[in-house]
Amino acid sequence: MNVIIALNQKTKIKIIPVFEGKHKEFKGEKGKTKVSVKENFLQILYGLGKEKEFELNEFRKIALLGLNKAAELKEKNYSVELPESEKFSSLQQAVALTDSFLYYNYFFDKYKKEDFKVTELVIDSKPSAELKNAVNTALKINESVILTRDLINENSEITTPLYLEKAARKHLGKKVKISVLKQKDLIKNKMNLFAAVGNAGTTPPQLTLLEYNGNPASKKKILLVGKGITFDSGGMDLKPAEYMLDMRDDMSGAATVLGIMKAVSELNLKVNLIAAMACAENLIDAKAYRPGDILTGFNGKTVEVKSTDAEGRLVLADTLAYCNKKYSPELIIDYATLTGACVVALSYHVAAMISNSDEFSSKLFESGQKVFERVWKLPLYDEFRDDVKGDRSDLQNLSKSGTAGTITAAAFLENFVDKTPWIHLDIAGTAFISKPVAGLKKGASGFGIKLTIDFLQKLIQEKKV
Repeated sequence: MNVIIALNQKTKIKIIPVFEGKHKEFKGEKGKTKVSVKENFLQILYGLGKEKEFELNEFRKIALLGLNKAAELKEKNYSVELPESEKFSSLQQAVALTDSFLYYNYFFDKYKKEDFKVTELVIDSKPSAELKNAVNTALKINESVILTRDLINENSEITTPLYLEKAARKHLGKKVKISVLKQKDLIKNKMNLFAAVGNAGTTPPQLTLLEYNGNPASKKKILLVGKGITFDSGGMDLKPAEYMLDMRDDMSGAATVLGIMKAVSELNLKVNLIAAMACAENLIDAKAYRPGDILTGFNGKTVEVKSTDAEGRLVLADTLAYCNKKYSPELIIDYATLTGACVVALSYHVAAMISNSDEFSSKLFESGQKVFERVWKLPLYDEFRDDVKGDRSDLQNLSKSGTAGTITAAAFLENFVDKTPWIHLDIAGTAFISKPVAGLKKGASGFGIKLTIDFLQKLIQEKKV
C-alpha cells in the first residue's frame, strides 16, 4: 500500500472535504455527500459540518468512502484534497488520513486472496519535507500495526509461544535485547500461576522479555506487559464451541507490545522500555490445572482457581509481580483481551482502562482521543477489591458477586503491582473485531500501538521519562 503527496495529480476519483458554508453548490452538512462527474474523473464533495466542530475522525469516514468507491469502480487509487483549517494543520490531516487508509485497507490474505485491492492513496496537497516526514512516520508506525494484525489473525497452531519469540527476533533490530524465561525458569522463579496455565500446552509456556534502552541518560523505565494466551480452550472449564472460534486472538496483548517495541525502536524514541510477552496455551490434558486448586504466585499470594477460563489474569499476575521487582519501572501498562464483560460494556469501539494513577491515565485518555484509539476509565473501589478476596486463599480468580467482570479482573491484578503507577487496558473488544461493525472488518485491529506511541511521545516531550 502506497501513500503519496502530490498537488493536482490526476486520479479518476477525487474526494473534496467541504466545511459548512464554504462551497457555492454544496451546503457541507456533516456526513453528506454530493457526487458529480467532472471531465473524466468522479468528484465527491464530502460535508465536514461546522469548522469549529471539525474532528480528525472525519478522515476515517473519508478514507472508507474512497476505498469503497474505488473498489466499486475497480480503480487502484483515489485522491483526497486537504481542506484549509485553523483547527488542524495539513500535517495533522495527512497523518489522520494515512492512518485511516491503511487501517481500512488491511486484509489478511494468506488463506484467501481479495479479488481486487486499492493500492494507493494520493493526498492532494503541496509537498513539503515536514509533510513527507510526518506521513513516512505514520507509515512506519502502521508497519508495526500490520505486523501485530498479521500475528493475531494467523492460525493458533502456528502462533505458539515459541513462534512469538521467533517473530520478535525476526522483526526487532539490534536495538532491542531479547531474553526468555522457559517453563523450567518459571517454576524455578516460583511463578506458579503462570506455569500452571501452560501445563497442558502443546508448546510450553514462556515469558519473552524485550528491552529497549533509548535514553541511556535516564534510569527511568516503563514496563509494558502483554497477555499472550495463544489459544484459549477455557481449560477444564471448557468454553462453548462457538466461543472458541476466535480464541487465536487471546494473544493480542503480546502481539501489541511486540508491535509497540518495533515502532519505538525504528522511530528511535528517547525512552527506556521493557515489554513482556506472557505466553501460554490454555488447553486440556492430564496435566491441566484444575478448578479449586490453590496456587502460590511469585509474590507469595495464594490464589484459588475458581475457573480455569479466567487464566489470563493468572499469567499476567506473575508477570507483573516478577517484572515489577526485576526492573523497578516508573509505570506499568498491561494490555489484555481479558473479559467478555468489556465487550458488553464498551463494544468494539473503546477499551476499558483501570488505573491507580490519575496523572498517567489522563494522559493516555488524551492520546486515545487524538489518535482515535479511545479508552474509558472505570472505577476501582474497595468493594471491587473485596470481591476477589478468597475464602480458602488470599485471592480468587473470579469475583464472588459475578458482576463487574472487567473491574474485578483489574482488582485482582492490582494485587501484583504493589504501589507502582499502573494502567490496565482491557482490549477484548478493540483488539479483535468479532463482527463487522461501522466499517470495521472482522479480525485484528492492531489497537493500542498508535495510542501508546503518542502517549510515550507526550512523556518524552514533557521530560517525564
